[in-house]
Amino acid sequence: DSAIEFCLTLDDERGIAFLPGQYVNIDVPGSAASRAYSFSSPPGSRQLSFLLRNVPGGMMSRYLTERASPGDAIRLRGPQGSFYLRAPVRPMLFLAGGTGLAPFLSMLEYLALGGSEQPVHLIYGVTHDHDLVKLEQ
Repeated sequence: DSAIEFCLTLDDERGIAFLPGQYVNIDVPGSAASRAYSFSSPPGSRQLSFLLRNVPGGMMSRYLTERASPGDAIRLRGPQGSFYLRAPVRPMLFLAGGTGLAPFLSMLEYLALGGSEQPVHLIYGVTHDHDLVKLEQ
């Protein structure tokens, strides 16, 4: 697979306050490294999801595919980033490629939950078919 959907369930029922489009730094368990990933889930959810490119030999990819187990503790730092959805006041055009779709999934679900009246167009592209993710969504 060229992508991994990484889901975390939070112990804290309040969730994490973030804006749709923002990201967090996630520490790679067992190392001093961290990686930045955009939320693909909407704000206010206890079930956080992220889309990751599955990089052969990559630290996070290797952890998730070889060592991760339910119940593992994962350290998140953030949210961060100034790329986030502002109040929709006119039609929107989103451009995404590969796992860069993640922040737009968060934005689209947030807009759907909020009942936005503004039209939204998403243009999604990849170089190779195996890089396509979340087509059913």
